[in-house]
Amino acid sequence: MKGYRFKKKSNILIKISITILLFLVGYCVWTFLTAFYRYDNFSSNIRYKIAYLNLINTPQKIIDFANKKFTKFVFEVYSPKPRLILYVEPQNLEKINREVKKALKKKLLVSANKNYVPAKLKINNKEPMDVKIRLKGDVIDHISTKKNSFRIIPLKGRKPFGMSKFSIHKPEARGGIGEALLLAHLRDEDIIAPRYFFVSAHLNNNKYGAMALEEYFTKEMLEFNNRRESLIFSIDEDELWNQRVINIKNNDANLKNPDPLFSHPYDCRTNFTTTYELLNANFFKSYGSEKVKNLLEKEALGLLRGYSYGYIKAEDVFDMDKLGKYLAILNLWTGYHGQAFNNLKFYYNPITRLFEPIGYDNNISFTDLKRLKYKVHINPLFHAKSSSEFLKSYKENILRFKEEIYSGEFKEKTDNWRKSFFKILIMDRRIRNTIPKEFFKQKIDFLANNLPQQSSSKYYMPTKEETMLHSQITENFETIQYLNVFLIEENGEKYLEFQNLIDRNVIVKDIFLEKNGIKFQSLKDEETIIPPYLTYQDFIRIKITQNIPKNSLVTISAGYKHLNKDEFFYQSEIEALNYHKASLKAKYRPMELGEFVQKFSFVKYENNKLIIKSGTYFVNDDMIFPKFIPIEIRAGAKLLFAENTRMVVRSPLLIDGILGDEPIATKYLFNR
Repeated sequence: MKGYRFKKKSNILIKISITILLFLVGYCVWTFLTAFYRYDNFSSNIRYKIAYLNLINTPQKIIDFANKKFTKFVFEVYSPKPRLILYVEPQNLEKINREVKKALKKKLLVSANKNYVPAKLKINNKEPMDVKIRLKGDVIDHISTKKNSFRIIPLKGRKPFGMSKFSIHKPEARGGIGEALLLAHLRDEDIIAPRYFFVSAHLNNNKYGAMALEEYFTKEMLEFNNRRESLIFSIDEDELWNQRVINIKNNDANLKNPDPLFSHPYDCRTNFTTTYELLNANFFKSYGSEKVKNLLEKEALGLLRGYSYGYIKAEDVFDMDKLGKYLAILNLWTGYHGQAFNNLKFYYNPITRLFEPIGYDNNISFTDLKRLKYKVHINPLFHAKSSSEFLKSYKENILRFKEEIYSGEFKEKTDNWRKSFFKILIMDRRIRNTIPKEFFKQKIDFLANNLPQQSSSKYYMPTKEETMLHSQITENFETIQYLNVFLIEENGEKYLEFQNLIDRNVIVKDIFLEKNGIKFQSLKDEETIIPPYLTYQDFIRIKITQNIPKNSLVTISAGYKHLNKDEFFYQSEIEALNYHKASLKAKYRPMELGEFVQKFSFVKYENNKLIIKSGTYFVNDDMIFPKFIPIEIRAGAKLLFAENTRMVVRSPLLIDGILGDEPIATKYLFNR
């Protein structure tokens, strides 16, 4: 009998074990299947129930507990590569934690280079490498006491993943998988975008789980996008976030107080005012090597400032063909956050001499689609609607995307991208965005039926009234950037140029030289009043007669009063910026047909084509062909270019060469 009872108990234990095993296997199968399958084959309600086993009405707390424990187990044991581990010494980790607490208290994170700490980075089973890290992000969704976002710079020439600088952040800080899908779409369409994928991450013994890895704006990023090394520009947002700190300090935690210079960057779904009319493009910062900066920075900044001053047409500044495609994609994916001025990045193409957009920080989310679905946003900074080339590109791409969506080609592409990302995200239910089945069809139909119309003005030129309207500030409000100050050198003389950005007098109390944080010489004896509403056409200059030593800063002590409170005077110190002259004309722009054939008389215009017939021709100036006119270089024609000259073609080009004979010289044969 004992043996029988023992056997009976064993059978019961086996049955219980098999039942538990079947339950776990079933749970695993459902988790995996619904992660890949649920997107397009069930209603949102049924998808949710299947994904979390609510079909059997299991209490939610039990479901959450089981999901958390089981998925964590599977994630840790079966987490696919890449796996990234950061090792930080206790004293450096304590420094990071102090920054976290400070940011949580301020409700904003204002990072600086001084905040970097040394660390070790291990990827998969490779040997750890030396890196330096700091907290990354502006708002506190990037940080917490348990899981933080980091900027990482490998040292000693190491380039993990082929990157010399990158970040990791919580995927939900950018809307989960949506950001990765949008950036993949941009790259697929030859629009520059950083590499963006997901890794399994650890910080010492703290298991972070899935984190998004995002490439920074470096030479390697450009090379990955098949671009030559050049400069990347963005609007300097430092003052924006410093202003937010003041807003919060002054009991404006919800950021509702109006910024006089910066329209609300998160309200970019309507035509918000950009900083161009107030900052006059003088606060652009560039990323790139010193060598490239020396070659291109002055030219590129001059082009931007010439555009912002109204001297140069938008289509002579931005690559309108790529801009049309970029904005078509962002509108399709509801990537309006990427058009906020502080998220805009531009690559200055050294060949076309035009700025190309870079996809960045679009924060794609499908949780508020009713509000976002029926929107079209084209940032007015681009003044794109003035360009027939932009309108043509935008329309062509919208109609092409519509065809791809209805044919199923678009779904096939996005499914492939999604599956590659799910290798890491499959066990993190918080960041697996569900894209409603009919979303893209509804959105593309709306975009196709609401194409932008051409505007008459071809120049970016804010009116005096617009400048006055956007320079108003509320009473009892502190603004830290109320005065532009530029150090200008003309005809051997030095001047300080002042532009008042607010609606009241600014008082300049003192001007002094500063080096290594120490003030050592005053340049001014009396106060100067700078009246309101000064633009790039209206400014005040003060001549500087004293010598300014090398590596010294010119700092201005200035302030303003509140209109109804004479006793309140807000004062700060402002650094004068070296001025890059605005270009009056864009370089390397396509020439008009008549001007071109007159300048290069060996080029003939026949049968709606530009033809270069047999013969040898010396070219001692840049040969910039007109747009949209086919070009034919016939057999026997040879063009010999002077040093530092170029041929720029933006039209179909046919070269009918002779075997073994180069029609265009590959070496400079004479000096200009």
